[in-house]
Amino acid sequence: MTFTGMGRFFAPFGESHAVQAQGEYMYHGGGASRVEGRQEGQFDIGLVSRFSNLQVGLFSSFKYLNLAEFQTGGALGQGALTFDYIFKTRTHRRVRHKGLHQHC
Repeated sequence: MTFTGMGRFFAPFGESHAVQAQGEYMYHGGGASRVEGRQEGQFDIGLVSRFSNLQVGLFSSFKYLNLAEFQTGGALGQGALTFDYIFKTRTHRRVRHKGLHQHC
């Protein structure tokens, strides 16, 4: 049996700000496959602000993976800072990211 669920949320507040979040969960159980007993979950959240043609975002992402064949699962996280300059015809993006904490 395999199950996957996900959700997304985006809510503007103030004149030019928004919060964005999404989550996903996957379960791979029973059966004779290599992924039997695997569980994965991920959660992402961020703030976005727009100032004229410049859009700035600050995001964090957390993921957890548990494999039944091992004793414990592993978690990792990262943060990202994005700068987007929005032209009339296209968008130019710069992204910087950093791992927060890794536990395996």
